[in-house]
Amino acid sequence: MSLLIPLGLLGLLSLGILLLIYILKPNYQQKLISSTYVWKLSLKYKKKRIPVSRLRNFLIILCQILILVAAAFIISEPAQVTEYSPDYNERIIIIDASASMLASTSDETRFERAVNEAQALSEETLDNNGTVSIILAGKEASFVTQRATADNRTFVKNKLNELKCTYEQADIEGSITLAEDVLEFNPNAEVVLLTGTQFSAVNKRVNVKNVAAENEFNTSILGVTADTENGFYSFKVDLACYGMDKDVELFCTVSDPNGGSVDLQFPTAKVSCHSDEVFTVVYTTEEDPQKGGDNVVLIPLTDTFKIYSFEQILFQVKETDSYAYDNEFYLYGGTRPSVKVLYHSTVPNNFFMGILNELKNKIFVDRWDIDYQVSSDDKPVTEGYDFYIYEHVMPDTLPSDGVVFMVDPDKSAGAGFTVGRRVQIHDYTGDGAVLAPGKEHKIMDYINPSTVRVTEYTQISEDSIDAGYDVLMYYESNPMFFVKNEPKTKVAVFAVSVKMSTLGVSMAFPMLMTNMFDYFFPATFDDFVYNYNDVVTVSARAEQAKVTVWDTETEQNKISVIDKFPGEITLENLGTYTVEQELLSGNILTQKFYVRLDPVFGNITRVDDTLINPHTEEFTSEYIKDLLIWFAAIMVGLLFIEWFLQSRNGV
Repeated sequence: MSLLIPLGLLGLLSLGILLLIYILKPNYQQKLISSTYVWKLSLKYKKKRIPVSRLRNFLIILCQILILVAAAFIISEPAQVTEYSPDYNERIIIIDASASMLASTSDETRFERAVNEAQALSEETLDNNGTVSIILAGKEASFVTQRATADNRTFVKNKLNELKCTYEQADIEGSITLAEDVLEFNPNAEVVLLTGTQFSAVNKRVNVKNVAAENEFNTSILGVTADTENGFYSFKVDLACYGMDKDVELFCTVSDPNGGSVDLQFPTAKVSCHSDEVFTVVYTTEEDPQKGGDNVVLIPLTDTFKIYSFEQILFQVKETDSYAYDNEFYLYGGTRPSVKVLYHSTVPNNFFMGILNELKNKIFVDRWDIDYQVSSDDKPVTEGYDFYIYEHVMPDTLPSDGVVFMVDPDKSAGAGFTVGRRVQIHDYTGDGAVLAPGKEHKIMDYINPSTVRVTEYTQISEDSIDAGYDVLMYYESNPMFFVKNEPKTKVAVFAVSVKMSTLGVSMAFPMLMTNMFDYFFPATFDDFVYNYNDVVTVSARAEQAKVTVWDTETEQNKISVIDKFPGEITLENLGTYTVEQELLSGNILTQKFYVRLDPVFGNITRVDDTLINPHTEEFTSEYIKDLLIWFAAIMVGLLFIEWFLQSRNGV
């Protein structure tokens, strides 16, 4: 009980007045009587009536006290105040649009069930003159409709019919933030999340409705890695079956194995998947493979199945499961692009042949198939190679189909500079004159020119060098090393004989050759497997690169052209991307990579972290129940009782 006017309790001061009245009231009267008989008789009767009289007087006083108390409370306006939440008919519906919502049962995906449920909840709310807000939790949370009323019924229905599921993670946190914007208008709106994902803890503020169907399961190829064992490929395939214990068969088809044209079928792997655990199938060429663990299945590859190159490999599980996006996995990169190198020198030295061996067998063994030839013919070859190294004697005309590295040139061969006299350095100390850095350049990464000393060089005037060149090393004001990288002309010039410098015996030489390969023969892309919506950096040896992928929406090839390198491309389609570039030789270099959905979505039974609680305070109203009539009734009853007792006082 609460008092609306607490000052009314000042009426209790009347109790003091009542007490004062009783104090001042005389208790007896002195009278003269004529006979002791009458006195004795009155005492006789008085002794009989005293007990009743005292009880009556006490009850009268009690009634008077209670009447005054009731009157004081009546003045204070007693009431019963209770809080309650107003029942506003409003819903905020969040639809999970993550890739895992593409799991389907009976030709209906989780996302479609969620949209249908959102439609039903919207209709129910709008039929009761309520308000509906719908949020799509896609890559970025967004409103489908905000605080729509019954007048917007058709609009809401049309917008729901237009929704599409994404191939990415749902922005549930962002959706809760948008819901908070609506809750500012109505803190008591119901928040409903339609999802197929379970949460480790769900707060009471969000009503989570799981739209996953019963008996859903998914056999998932999570990833594939390739390695080489004694020159032959081995493979590791991670797979799992979520939602059901099941015996799974893994098939493997190799296209163009070892340069052939007939597909090769690896032995079928049979895996007993259980408990949502990850199992690894290992295709190995080892003669006596070691067991890798309880969840490892070994498939030995005999000589018939040993491969050292391939065009593509398809790994496949043939299951009619609920999520078909990870039943296949394409692996590319089994055939390295060829780079043909010519080293021509009148006096070939071991420095160049040694570094070419390192580039071929170690440094770029996973990127390029480097095939180099050494020549000392009188007339240098000028066609048929991707990289030409000419030392001492230059051809009359430079090749036009590859990169040219001119070392200690005897003439310019039309390369855009003028060759001067040969200069011997006599005013040096120690082992030679120290070179100085020129322009910053990728070829000079991790190279300190001061570690290179020279005793003789070919003088080339900087004024004679074409504008397309960048000078990277100097001796005094003389260019020692300069490069040009234009669409039709790719030239590097070192105006010093390796034998007349310390370059060949310093770490600068292998670093220089490695950097030149990285610069003129960059990796087209970094990997052969990417996730949807990854951003891939594309480099090229050509003027442009053409990227082709099959677009399932338009059912035709989607082609894009990159002409500035390094360039970037966002992977907005699933499947195989083909990158083509026309080399200086006119040959087409074709490379492929595979784009899949993030394997985390294949776990359709996964449990995510605690669902974020919307930050809002619940709005409550006060209900006041007036108790005045009850106190008035009590006071009237007490007045009646007090009157009755007073009336009996004279009996």
